[in-house]
Amino acid sequence: MVMKGQSAIESMTLIGFVILFSIPLLFLVTTLNTQGTNIEQAKLSARIMKDAANTVYIQGPGASKVVSIVYPSGLRNLSVVDREIMFEIITEEGMIEIVEITIPKLNSIDSEFIGTPPESFMSGYSDPATSTINAGLRQIRVSYSSDPNDGIKFEMIQ
Repeated sequence: MVMKGQSAIESMTLIGFVILFSIPLLFLVTTLNTQGTNIEQAKLSARIMKDAANTVYIQGPGASKVVSIVYPSGLRNLSVVDREIMFEIITEEGMIEIVEITIPKLNSIDSEFIGTPPESFMSGYSDPATSTINAGLRQIRVSYSSDPNDGIKFEMIQ
């Protein structure tokens, strides 16, 4: 009994099993890496906004600065209230809040907002089902008006 094709079939079966088990593993690693990247990007963006607000505050009334931040994928809300900058990110585990605390009192375009900010600050929703905000690069002007009681203002640059 001669078995000339047995080693070829065994090799193809072995390669098939390797591929079969590696695809879900690669998908899992890619998904976890993307969520981690989104969370780290939100932390970085919040920190950039905090540092800009503190810098402008230290420079005094009339100071202004433009910063570039990246809205990560899965961003549901961005709040600028009192002394807090908060990014809410949707992940597979649920909602994650990234918060940075500033020295000065903060305001947005409309002097204050709680919850969902004005449409101009959010630049539209990309997915109405999850109410996430379009991901991407944004430029924000951070300014300290002549009236110190107004606090630090954030406004989108179109």
